[in-house]
Amino acid sequence: MHLYEILKDAGALDGKAVHRSVFYEITKNAVQEAIDQPREIADELVKAYLARRALDFLVGFNLSPLLWKKAGLSGASAAASRAPRCA
Repeated sequence: MHLYEILKDAGALDGKAVHRSVFYEITKNAVQEAIDQPREIADELVKAYLARRALDFLVGFNLSPLLWKKAGLSGASAAASRAPRCA
């Protein structure tokens, strides 16, 4: 479930506008620009993010033990490494 849905269901967003800020680097200027130019939350992007997250988990969960056994790569992960983020 997306954070927006959790807050909405809890009534925490009643009467409040919700937007999405997008930035591709963690610098003061990039973050400030993102805040100054917010976007609407795009449901299709949220769904795509949740699908990628689920696939990363499923593939990594099933493939990682195979890497450990067959390739001798103890502790290796087949899942994509992504920083947590809101879609």
